[in-house]
Amino acid sequence: MKDVKSVENRLKELISQNNLGEVLTMDMIKDWIWREEGEKSFGEFTKKVTSYFKNIKDINELNIMMQVFSDAWNYFPHRMLGGLSPAQKMLEYEKRDNQAKRKAPLKHQKLTKKQKDLLWSSGGEGPYSQANLIKQVRILEGSVSRVFLVVEAEINPTTFEIVNKNRHSDEFKNDIMIQQLLDKAEYRGPQFGYVVATFEEEYARNEVMIRAEHALKYVQETIIKMHKYVMDNFSKIL
Repeated sequence: MKDVKSVENRLKELISQNNLGEVLTMDMIKDWIWREEGEKSFGEFTKKVTSYFKNIKDINELNIMMQVFSDAWNYFPHRMLGGLSPAQKMLEYEKRDNQAKRKAPLKHQKLTKKQKDLLWSSGGEGPYSQANLIKQVRILEGSVSRVFLVVEAEINPTTFEIVNKNRHSDEFKNDIMIQQLLDKAEYRGPQFGYVVATFEEEYARNEVMIRAEHALKYVQETIIKMHKYVMDNFSKIL
């Protein structure tokens, strides 16, 4: 757990090193984070703030900047979290979870035949869950118009529906990414399962790839958490 003051100081140092004090302020950054909405907000925030840094030397420097922006996102208040930061929200959840009585686990609950048939493993016919980073080339009038990077999550139907049914459990109720994914995903049939785009930006500069990679990692960790819940709590044997 980092100290908020150290996050602020690192951000101030970054702004000062790039001589941006007159055009980019701490209050501006905090306001952007405060007003964030939706599952693509982190990508939009990093796109906005990095647009002020015109003299990025290399990928290493960009990665350092992205870590500073990520810390700001995680430790500054968000309106949609009731004025708390994501880090504070997680501490709140952990404290409440430690104080509450632990309920008996759901282990060995049985899957229905339909759920088993659509499961991604053990001979099931359902699709695998996966996180995709797509380079999308848009064609207009016989030539390349623009190139976009898109991050999508494809969730196995059984996994998605079990997690959605248990979305208000202690496991998921404070997980913003999972709640947004459950709200936004669309069912695309048995071949793809539930699909949701979490990042989309025109691939005009190298730092767009860095932001896309961050989004991909976030989605990957979310899918792993969903699958672990199903594997830990449900039996595949009818």
